[in-house]
Amino acid sequence: MSTIQTPETTIPSLGPCKVHNPLPYCQYIDDSQKMQTFVPGDMLDAEQTEDVVCQFEEAGPRERIYFDPPKTKCAIVTCGGLCPGINDVIRAIVM
Repeated sequence: MSTIQTPETTIPSLGPCKVHNPLPYCQYIDDSQKMQTFVPGDMLDAEQTEDVVCQFEEAGPRERIYFDPPKTKCAIVTCGGLCPGINDVIRAIVM
């Protein structure tokens, strides 16, 4: 029987987050908040019998961020036919 180790789910950081998030009236997520999921062993491998519990960092806005928004430039690149309608969705978000 093979043994499965709990996968590493820690998100790497670029550095300390020193910039205050400019989003007004926002409920910020604390970095210590985790989302836990349970995977039955029989879903992983035919020989696996042990269950696995994984913890993921909860998604959402943080009180402090790494990049300074007025000094940051970014782009969204899409590849057309991979997901029909995605260009319309992105356009609606930014317009």
